[in-house]
Amino acid sequence: MDLLKTDVKALYRQYLVPSLSAAVVTSVYSFVDMIAIGRGVGPAGAAALSIVTPIFGVVSFLGLLCGVGGSVYVGIARGEGNMEKSSAHFTASLSMSLFLTVLAWSAFLMFSEPIYRLFGANEALMPFVKEYTDLIVWTMPFFILSPYLTCMVRSDGAPNLVMGAVVIGGMFNVFGDWFFVFPMKWGMFGTALATVMGTVMQFIVLCSHFFSKRCRLKFVKPLCFSRALRNVAVAGFSAGLIDITNYANLTKSFGAAKDCIACGQCEEMCPQHFPAIWKVTQNYLDELFLIPSGGSKLFGVIYFLDTIAGSNILCITTTPMTSARFQILKLRN
Repeated sequence: MDLLKTDVKALYRQYLVPSLSAAVVTSVYSFVDMIAIGRGVGPAGAAALSIVTPIFGVVSFLGLLCGVGGSVYVGIARGEGNMEKSSAHFTASLSMSLFLTVLAWSAFLMFSEPIYRLFGANEALMPFVKEYTDLIVWTMPFFILSPYLTCMVRSDGAPNLVMGAVVIGGMFNVFGDWFFVFPMKWGMFGTALATVMGTVMQFIVLCSHFFSKRCRLKFVKPLCFSRALRNVAVAGFSAGLIDITNYANLTKSFGAAKDCIACGQCEEMCPQHFPAIWKVTQNYLDELFLIPSGGSKLFGVIYFLDTIAGSNILCITTTPMTSARFQILKLRN
């Protein structure tokens, strides 16, 4: 795929379909994580996963910071016909990603529990948070380098490989969620293990690009390493910041998970009388996935769409039928 000579419309289609497909698969298997934990562990597990969300935001920020920033300057240099400059920016972005990976990994390993508390874990949720997140922390390099490689491999003209990596990783994740949580009954650890397996598989598939003949990413020492690092950081900062700001907006509007658990008003107002702790799933699900009408009966949980007082609450019935029945109820004080 020649980005300079191929027809623009053809390039657009060749990149659009794999990118959208990868995004959909990512949303689906992330949503399956929540379903598996909600069904297999219970409300406390769903609350713990809500607390873990900003940790994924941090690792995504680091990966996208280097990946998007590096791919921008790799593309610019190739447009200029300067392959050595392109490879130099690739080397700079990879060096930055490795440095930030070691830095973040060390920080989370040494201060994991204070970080969990910072993101909203209390004494009741801490065992669930640690059971899930400790494994994620030990394998954190894969979670940072996978989004980085996704950006770089796609910019090197291999969007289909990126889509294949995401699909394969998603299949491992979804199967692992079912197998480890239900037949094996490993709870939060099982879901975390499935997530790690999916991410590792995605990382391995992406790394295979560097052994193919189509790979044009080379390791070249930049003439001005500090300038290359600055260019990468400036170009990638805004893209990486999206995940962080999304979580900040959610907690500003809805509060932290631990605050929701302490409130019992929603349980009293809910016509189906679900435990109040189910409210915490909103922070994770609102931004991740919009449940369509006629969804599977697996979604037998209460799903809050807005704040409790004077808000719309979407209740999904738990009666055993082939498709769930949705009800929009207006609650007032």
